Amino acid sequence: MQLRRLAQRGALVFVRYALAEPAALTTGASVCYVLERDRLYDRLVLRDLCLRRDWPQAGSPLPDGRPAVLGLREYRGRLLRRLAPSAVSRLGDIVGWLEENPDADIELVPVAVFWGRSPAKERSWLKLLLTEDWVASGRIRRAFSILVHGRQVLVKVSKPVSLRRLVDEGLTRDRITRKAARLLRVHFRRQREATIGPDLSHRRLLVDEVLASPPVRQAVQREVQIKHRSERRVEKRARRIAREIAAHYSHAVVRILETIFGWVWHRLYDGVEVRHFDRLSEIAVGSEVVYVPCHRSHIDYLLLPYVIFTRGLVPPHIAAGINLNLPLIGPVMRRAGAFFMRRSFRGDALYSAVFRSYLAAIIVRGFPVKFFIEGTRSRTGRLLDPKLGLLSMTVESFLRDRRRPVVFVPVYFGYEKVVEGQTFLSELRGQGKQRETFASALRSLRALREHFGTVDVSFGEPIHLDAVLDRMRADWRNHDVEQFFRPAWIEQAVASLGRDIMIAINEAAIANPVSLVALILLTMPKQAIVEIELRKQLALYLRLLDAAPYSPRAGHTALEPAQIIEHCERMGWLARRPHPLGDIVYMEERKAVLASYHRNNIVHMFALPSLIAATLCNRNEIGSTELAITLKRLYPCFKAELFLRGDAGALDAEVDRVVSAMAAVGIVEQGMGLVTRPRETHVTAAQFALFCGIVEPYIEHYFLAVIYLIEHGSGTIDKAKVVASCVDAADQLARLYTVNSPDLFEAGLFETLIAGLQQQGLVTEDADGRLSFGEPLARVAEDLGRLLRPRLRQTLENFAAAATTTPARAAEADGAAVARPAEFG
Repeated sequence: MQLRRLAQRGALVFVRYALAEPAALTTGASVCYVLERDRLYDRLVLRDLCLRRDWPQAGSPLPDGRPAVLGLREYRGRLLRRLAPSAVSRLGDIVGWLEENPDADIELVPVAVFWGRSPAKERSWLKLLLTEDWVASGRIRRAFSILVHGRQVLVKVSKPVSLRRLVDEGLTRDRITRKAARLLRVHFRRQREATIGPDLSHRRLLVDEVLASPPVRQAVQREVQIKHRSERRVEKRARRIAREIAAHYSHAVVRILETIFGWVWHRLYDGVEVRHFDRLSEIAVGSEVVYVPCHRSHIDYLLLPYVIFTRGLVPPHIAAGINLNLPLIGPVMRRAGAFFMRRSFRGDALYSAVFRSYLAAIIVRGFPVKFFIEGTRSRTGRLLDPKLGLLSMTVESFLRDRRRPVVFVPVYFGYEKVVEGQTFLSELRGQGKQRETFASALRSLRALREHFGTVDVSFGEPIHLDAVLDRMRADWRNHDVEQFFRPAWIEQAVASLGRDIMIAINEAAIANPVSLVALILLTMPKQAIVEIELRKQLALYLRLLDAAPYSPRAGHTALEPAQIIEHCERMGWLARRPHPLGDIVYMEERKAVLASYHRNNIVHMFALPSLIAATLCNRNEIGSTELAITLKRLYPCFKAELFLRGDAGALDAEVDRVVSAMAAVGIVEQGMGLVTRPRETHVTAAQFALFCGIVEPYIEHYFLAVIYLIEHGSGTIDKAKVVASCVDAADQLARLYTVNSPDLFEAGLFETLIAGLQQQGLVTEDADGRLSFGEPLARVAEDLGRLLRPRLRQTLENFAAAATTTPARAAEADGAAVARPAEFG
């Protein structure tokens, strides 16, 4: 026995393996290990693992005297190697023994060993040539694979499966044996798909399958009839479109990119913090996983697949804009799993049919997919409204082929500095969007000389598509979806799913040091504060996030307030001005404008507590009942803009929870059915004022839009005119009284606000596009006005009045606006 163990250890002297899913085999039943492929070194790795983990030994016999390990498939053939089933007869023997011993049980433990697919940090280029795949490899290739990948092995041990349960079902021995073998085959296939990717056909064969699909054939025939072209010519065009779209996935290229990007992330960032990834390995087996991240930067394209791959899952196929199909870069992206799409399918039915069929093909085959739910990068740091095109295609694909459940995985990215920050500001100020070129890609390499801090990649709560459909229509399983007809309930389900994804992304948000400092300093008139006050405010925010977390998956930096300030200084966000009464830390104007992006990443986490505080801005106390009524009228406006969690039915409980937490950390006082603000002489009075300032810009904008509507009158103005007027007024406010950040007067902000008012039924749009409203909108205006300081409210009313009165009155209103003191920042 000792000689055998020494020989085994000697054979594995150059082998290093990682256990991806450490199962706890503590059962008292006999254990039979089932290898996916019966290979000598797989058996040696398994035996060594059992010794190290103190598990039942793979070399020991079962009660029937046979070895406690078997291979589901074995290699056969001398010259042409092939994989053939080998476990059926052995499983039949075990089932027969269990039938003869009704009180005994034997548990099957599936074990998959992947050579060259470990998240270890080995960086040998030779290993990239021989990687784990689906085909049967010859003896020479296996020998080289063991030599090359010996230190990069991934072992996945799954939960035990009781054979006794199958035997007790009362089936015949033959049926039990075939059922057990089928369950094992399905399990291993799903495990391999989740680890190295599905067994996709050659790209050419996949393109042929897409072109032969009924939707594409019908689209070809329609174009032949409508445009009077030959069928051969249209088919050639369809093939060109398919080749333009299709990915050409290569595991070897992915491994090469893993090496490159590992070095890049080390140069750019202090670290990549990954949160809530643990459940994905379980979800990925047997499900179609669709990653739907927010879109902050072009870095997102590269970072998420890297994170997924280095943690043992196959990287997704990525929907990329055709603008990124650049020379040299495009082919590499294709081999990393990118498939390209045009910005618009409008007017090209053939392109739409080919793209939809291609997306359906890769979904049906089980390849994970990733697309950015916002459609483009956010220039302000706030989440954009979801684009529903790809989402709708994914839902329709599932409804036509329901073999694999679809799970959407929201992903939040939190950067401490974005590579495109300055570009975003230029675009918001009116400069045209820069076109991606190969030269611009080369220029972006200059970023390798800069420092970008830490990146948070936080995975949100998975959203199961069937659960969303159940909520929208209980009998959806009884309905077939036709290719050219989409029922209204599907559109409603897709819209609801889009909102759910955006809310789930925000629920996974992480408050990093830069976003917390920006949240505070951007409420200060000159973006400056005494250092000790900044420490106190940071400590207050961190305590509130601990006392009332925004959601179970939300989080914040582990740094202490002093460390946060030091970190932001080191990154260049903060400057320091020594002073005898205490150093002043501040942001230069250019930095402050850029910091608004990071503030907007987390403003939703403080929206409700800050809104609660704002109700006390002009009063000392408010009754709990009045507070609840006010928030029920105002919260939907903020919810629509910031994708806040919760609905009207759960708002009361959430307000109670947040108010209790605010009282616990000293922002407010609570008792006798009242919520009270700190006394002006209290040490927390200044902190309370800063806290109110978090949502003040939103209250200003909402009040401005509502007052514009009321000043013009119901049914007299269209949405475009309201948005344009509000943008001009907000622009002037920002230029005069606050940091001149374009995100404060972005048209999209007011468009979303008016859309939210329409969703609530406060505003309606007639056939001519004019907006109508009634008394409920006036009550909203009254509630908003009570949250604003009196002179600030008067200034906004003057701006609104100036747009609807004579030039003389407009000049008078402008004069009143200019007279506003700087305290109204």
